[in-house]
Amino acid sequence: MWAAEWCAKSGACASVLLWQDDLAIHQIKRLQLAAAGGEAQVWLLRHDIRESLALPWTLSMRLLATEEGLEATVNKRKGGWSSRPFKVNFQPQWADLVLTPEPSAEIFPFQAMQHAAK
Repeated sequence: MWAAEWCAKSGACASVLLWQDDLAIHQIKRLQLAAAGGEAQVWLLRHDIRESLALPWTLSMRLLATEEGLEATVNKRKGGWSSRPFKVNFQPQWADLVLTPEPSAEIFPFQAMQHAAK
């Protein structure tokens, strides 16, 4: 938290990426003030959004991996309303970034069946 705050207000960083699940309101406000002073953006990644709507976020989004890329939902944004989920298709440009369907546990590759029969 300390490092993220100093990076944000230093003026040397355009963006600060922080992976932190448990932040209090006063910590978020300190990060916002630091970012405003240093003209930076703070990106906070979290596992879940338990109390996310009650916190003073400028933007809160939920991202889910899909077979095509991502499904994004804007939960909260400054000066606006939330949005319905929308999909971002990565397949045409970044095929390596998409999920491939998991093979079924009931389907065995042909070679595996041959070795199992021996």
